[in-house]
Amino acid sequence: MKSNQIKRLLTACILSCCISMTAAAENVRLAAVEAPISGAAMEIELWGDRLASGYADDLLLLFKNKEGIIKAAYNPTVKGGYNCMLEMVSVGSEGSQLLLSVAQGNWRRPTEYRIIDFRDYKEIKEIFTGTDNYGVVAQAHLQGDCLKVTMCDGSSSSMQVDCGLLEEITPARRQARAEKLNSLTARDIDGDGQQEVLTVQKITADKKVLADIGAVWKLNADSKWDCSGFTILVAGDIAKGNTINEGCEGDGYTVLPCKIVAPGGEATYPLVAYKENVLLQNKVNDILRQENETYLEKFVSGEADTAFNVLRADKDLLSIQLISGKNNFVHHQVNLDPQTGSVIRLEDILRTEDPDLLPLLNLLNTNDKIEFTEELPAEWYLADKKLCLIVNICGQDEVSCYAIGNLHKFLRDKKWLS
Repeated sequence: MKSNQIKRLLTACILSCCISMTAAAENVRLAAVEAPISGAAMEIELWGDRLASGYADDLLLLFKNKEGIIKAAYNPTVKGGYNCMLEMVSVGSEGSQLLLSVAQGNWRRPTEYRIIDFRDYKEIKEIFTGTDNYGVVAQAHLQGDCLKVTMCDGSSSSMQVDCGLLEEITPARRQARAEKLNSLTARDIDGDGQQEVLTVQKITADKKVLADIGAVWKLNADSKWDCSGFTILVAGDIAKGNTINEGCEGDGYTVLPCKIVAPGGEATYPLVAYKENVLLQNKVNDILRQENETYLEKFVSGEADTAFNVLRADKDLLSIQLISGKNNFVHHQVNLDPQTGSVIRLEDILRTEDPDLLPLLNLLNTNDKIEFTEELPAEWYLADKKLCLIVNICGQDEVSCYAIGNLHKFLRDKKWLS
């Protein structure tokens, strides 16, 4: 084949691919949040071209008044990504700012964060930038079984890496690297009315997490970030099958772990990103933030660490267990209908008014510390074809589990047998 024919064929192929990709992309609303601006309600929307893979490109923020009139538009410096979220924060001395989160892969991968000051529509600007997403680690490397980390202020620390974890990494691949930020939380931890930015970035080797690096960012009077509170949390050899603080893919949604690392401990809490339902995403995350608030307050005060465990995530039930404590742990189950965002209560699953239910539960109960006399507990979860009821006795959570098939007579819907 002649050279010019080959060139024409290659050009045609490239154009065909470009047209196919363009046709596959759909311009959609990816996230939205309400913001009070000068006493008036403002709707901020994130739009982008979403491909069939779920990747969103060409991101655009629209600022609309209550009549839906666009007052301003802004292209963030994030190229694109997945699981986009918007949240109002207050990290400056005046007004509120917009926190934009755009994941760069699945829930294990880093996320791009931007904090945007939009007080002046003519000069919308990012005050937490792409450069800030590289975090606070200047250098990290392995020396034998020790990890040495140098921070952006020049301080260095050396700590031993778990032997079991090192054994999983071949010697030729023991090159430590600091990833970009994996988590960012805005929270007022010093009580001055201005939120700090709490970040976590991972140090990895051969895709294995060696340590989590926590930092506290404070916006000063010169609109510059002061970084402090550096904390290094060395990873352990996690047992296979352990799902604590793990994200997961649900039916049309993704559970995302958000982490805070501080000198006194760590807190990990869940948020949920929906693929195609912005309003449902906001509703579910509002509930999760409310349910987590008490536990995060205890973490900030140094009383307890927090964690979570996804017990079930499908089209019928999103069940997340929130865990709080230091030595003794309290477990709180949040059971949601992922199709509506409504809280599911035990009486929605079982005919709790049936007088035969309590006697049967006591008969089948294998935990002699629990007895159901007048009513069922508020804490429960349904997973692995078992209904588990949790009762706190003298500060200790006691659990009694039942095969859901044994309770079929009392089920309001037979779908729970699946």
